[in-house]
Amino acid sequence: MPYSDFRDFLGRLEKQGELHRITEEVLPEPDIGAIGRATCNIPGGGPGIICEHIAGYKMPLAFCLHASNRSVAVSFDLPKDILLKELLYNIAARWDDYPVDPVEVDTAPCKEVIKVGNRVDLTEFPIVRWNVEDGAPFITKPAIIHKDPQSGRYNIGMYRMQLKGPRTTGVGFSPSHDLGMHLQWAERNISEPIEVAVAIGNEPALSFAACCPLPADWDEYKFAGALSGAPIEVVKAETVDLYVPASSEIIIEGQIRLSHREIEGPFGEYSGHYSMLRRYPEMEVTAITHREDPIYEGLFMSHPPNELDHFTHILYSATIYRQAKAIIPELVAYNNASNWGLTGVASVEQSYAGLARKLMMAIWATPHGGFIKNLLVVDDDIDVFDLSQVFWALSTRFQADRDMIIINEAPGGYIDPSALIKGLTTKAGFDLTWPVPPAIRPKDFGVIKGRPETVIWEDKIRNLVR
Repeated sequence: MPYSDFRDFLGRLEKQGELHRITEEVLPEPDIGAIGRATCNIPGGGPGIICEHIAGYKMPLAFCLHASNRSVAVSFDLPKDILLKELLYNIAARWDDYPVDPVEVDTAPCKEVIKVGNRVDLTEFPIVRWNVEDGAPFITKPAIIHKDPQSGRYNIGMYRMQLKGPRTTGVGFSPSHDLGMHLQWAERNISEPIEVAVAIGNEPALSFAACCPLPADWDEYKFAGALSGAPIEVVKAETVDLYVPASSEIIIEGQIRLSHREIEGPFGEYSGHYSMLRRYPEMEVTAITHREDPIYEGLFMSHPPNELDHFTHILYSATIYRQAKAIIPELVAYNNASNWGLTGVASVEQSYAGLARKLMMAIWATPHGGFIKNLLVVDDDIDVFDLSQVFWALSTRFQADRDMIIINEAPGGYIDPSALIKGLTTKAGFDLTWPVPPAIRPKDFGVIKGRPETVIWEDKIRNLVR
């Protein structure tokens, strides 16, 4: 990065061999969902996909653009074979560049076509049902822009949007999300609707910022600039008092009515289960602007492995790592364990007994760490991204009667299918660290360590198998 726009990113993916174009005509159902499933089933994740001809639509659909750690690395202009721990540290370091203020421009690609009134029609976009029992087609990779009604600060979030008609969508979020808290405050204190704009087909930094659990007083535009290394260009919207990303493929403008809810769902979640029917707010669309030849972008959601696993994995890991390390400097690395979503692994350099448990509390206290249900803490000799090492520590350094912590009725994720009460969960902490004084230490048989010359031979052997 920085990328000039969404198309610049697509070009970089294609140059790196991480983008595949399907030129034959495909059906919205069952082909799109089947292509996404097949792509994500490839070990390590497959390439991004552009379906250039979809029956019934005039524009292409790009998806699975972040369906591997390779494409995530390319998003940050890093080598696609970078080690996950190095990727974690690289992304976490970009927090230090916050804030990078956006820059206003007068003209923008997203304004090449402007539609208001009767010209507004969401059904022209290839919004599809990704899974067989989804209740309707869903927009799955939107950057939803609004202002905090109290502070006026910009907020950008990524929440699913159910297509309900040419000018209406549902907006699915939990009460603990920023938009959820802002909407609740507005319903108690003001009567005007919340104005929103939805950006689709964005440069990677903006998409990552939209789904990142940031501190409440941070602005996602300014954070996207920090991730990118350059300011985000914005332009005034047509029918709402908001600035929108100038380079986006598509902008949808509208408002969310207060104290109004309608049935939404079901929807195939990253947990591998369908969400239940719920009452969610709705967005009434007032305008659509887009490029002359827009490319619609979606995100494949289904049973793991899916695109969201890779899209959010290292970003959530870096976010929790940064926030928890500010409390516990001894934190070495954190892995938001990808496909599991509700399970995390942290490593710590122990300086005193009980530090692993203190680290658990710190992680659970972070904005997104509060969703982690199962948390494993290992010593710093364990690579948190190598699950074989993590399970070795579980097998050899853990005794359930003394090393397990249970917290009942704690805040948790709303999509956890095992929870009896949605939003509440039982948290389990697994202390997989070797005891340090003054804790009682079992007889130490000594950990086997490799010979120093191993690193030399690793390079030689790696060259032999290429």
